[in-house]
Amino acid sequence: MALSKSEEQDYKLIGDAFARQSRYHAKWLRNDRYYHARYSEKQWNKLKKTKRSKLFIPVIRNIINITKSIFTTSFFSAGCPIEITYIGDSDKDKANVATTVVKYWYDKDKPYKKLARSFWSALTMGLGIVISYWDNDRIRTQDIFIKDIAFDYEATDIDDVQYLAYRFYESGNTIMDKIDRKFYKIKKKDFFGNNPEEKFSKRYKIEELIKRKGKKWSCRTFCDGKLMRETVFERNPFQYGYAIDEYKYQDIDLQKDQILVYGGTLVWMLKEIQDEINIKRNQKNDIQEEKINPTYFVGDGIKLNPFDLKKGPGSAIKFSGKITGDNFQQRQTPSEVSLDNDLAVLTKQDLEDSSGVNGIMRGGTSASDRRSAASLSIINANSSPRIEDMILLISDTLFHHWAKNFVYLAIKHTTDDLIHKLTERNDFPLGKYGKRELDDFNLSIKFGSSINKDAKINDLLSIVQMFLQNRDPNNLDETRFINEVTKQIVTLKLGENTKLFDMLSPTPQPPTNPGENPNESAEKPAEEGIDPQEEREKMLLAAGSA
Repeated sequence: MALSKSEEQDYKLIGDAFARQSRYHAKWLRNDRYYHARYSEKQWNKLKKTKRSKLFIPVIRNIINITKSIFTTSFFSAGCPIEITYIGDSDKDKANVATTVVKYWYDKDKPYKKLARSFWSALTMGLGIVISYWDNDRIRTQDIFIKDIAFDYEATDIDDVQYLAYRFYESGNTIMDKIDRKFYKIKKKDFFGNNPEEKFSKRYKIEELIKRKGKKWSCRTFCDGKLMRETVFERNPFQYGYAIDEYKYQDIDLQKDQILVYGGTLVWMLKEIQDEINIKRNQKNDIQEEKINPTYFVGDGIKLNPFDLKKGPGSAIKFSGKITGDNFQQRQTPSEVSLDNDLAVLTKQDLEDSSGVNGIMRGGTSASDRRSAASLSIINANSSPRIEDMILLISDTLFHHWAKNFVYLAIKHTTDDLIHKLTERNDFPLGKYGKRELDDFNLSIKFGSSINKDAKINDLLSIVQMFLQNRDPNNLDETRFINEVTKQIVTLKLGENTKLFDMLSPTPQPPTNPGENPNESAEKPAEEGIDPQEEREKMLLAAGSA
């Protein structure tokens, strides 16, 4: 069936978007090469001819991996990073139930590896992309290769995207299955012809255009110029963002190729430093090689085999003629001191200033870097302002949107029976399945509010110890506060399934009515020497010294 005029326009827009995206391919290949510490073929061939040292020091790769590790520790070390808060008492119950449901699906999906890869893509390529969707009976999160999606190239910023195009490949067998399930609306004969089984293993390029349509997103799927399906999403299934801002070029010629959806990269920030370190390190290697195997100037009056000069210690070298200071000299070898100084400045100052990764994060053990384990943990957790800025920026542009969509999918698709099982209650605080007001909750989502587990424990201990110094035993609000902080510290220390706090909590006893037991009074004094609150305070102090 021929495409309508509107469908032809959408199909053409997909091609235009990927054509404009292709102008970034050379930059992405360069960034990938720097990350994997490889010279271009032209550079490699030039270096081979010089017969000199040609190491590529993996500085950029190390910086990116360290930054990614800090991000991973910051967001995922304490479990699910999504926190749902409420505004007003009326939504408190909803927030508690929604949090339980979200944590359940987070443990099922285990999206942290995909999210970490998207952060790597943002640092290396300028944009991290994930897709989150409901797949039969669970939520799935996948990271998307940057070349597989092309964006609205006229968008003024990342929030102004009006459409995006997505390319991927499916086998003939998968397409047949989707046609049978009515996922694709096209008929088998219209797509495959009379012999569909012959194309069972063939791979087909699928192209989708997802366009903003008010608050929703329309989607058209094409393959080989045929419309496969047309649908509408409540939300954009793709989430994308960057960790480093890239501002609009002032040069009009450069503006023509710039797509403002993409951000900057650590490769771009460190490229010149990487090149300089490569040069200096290879020069240092060449000098050391020259000292081990020196070069000689041999005059015409001496006859010898030049290769004999490279023989090891104690070797006999045959020659004829008279050796003097004029006709036989060793080439002077330059000093390494200036190179060592240059490398120290590049790695200690320039690299730290540009990347935010300091010597401690790289495993430095100089006298100025030697600190206690707790200090190193806090330094690593809080990193530097530059790294914090990267994490906050990608949290705002990518992970916050991912978290919102994850919560939306969890609340929309979780059955009533599963919610009752998870919460051990039989009411419907989120509403009944299929009738939930998904956008009406007064909820906000905080992604990655705790920077690091150890740092958070230290912060909690500092707060509670301040209360303990001026504690009023009769103030029930303070007691409840200390109880809640104790629960959080124990959970962070030992995990969510620990029962330690329950062991310290007193078991409530039914009240004794006067007259039921003539041997006991109505007001029985507490057993001497046992104070549950004091036990909790002891546990807090023990946690602080651990």
